[in-house]
Amino acid sequence: MRCLAAPSIRRMHHRGYRALAGPHVQVSPDTIEWAAMALAGLAAVGAVGLIGAALVQIARAVHLRAGARTNWVLAVVCAPLFGAIAWFAIGNRLDTE
Repeated sequence: MRCLAAPSIRRMHHRGYRALAGPHVQVSPDTIEWAAMALAGLAAVGAVGLIGAALVQIARAVHLRAGARTNWVLAVVCAPLFGAIAWFAIGNRLDTE
């Protein structure tokens, strides 16, 4: 037997979904392009910061011999993101003395 005073669960769910969805907003292609450019700029700044931090750490690493230091610097300069990520992943943990 169904209670006539309470709305059906299906109807309540439908109303709740509509209430959560909010108003429909159209985004212009210019706004999307601006957001993509901003995201690309943030990624570039992050990559430059990562590479710079890796080079500074390599220069300050007292446990590296001159040859190993040169190889790490070349790795970071020739393959910037891969070299920097490799340095942070394994390079500063190696004991080369």
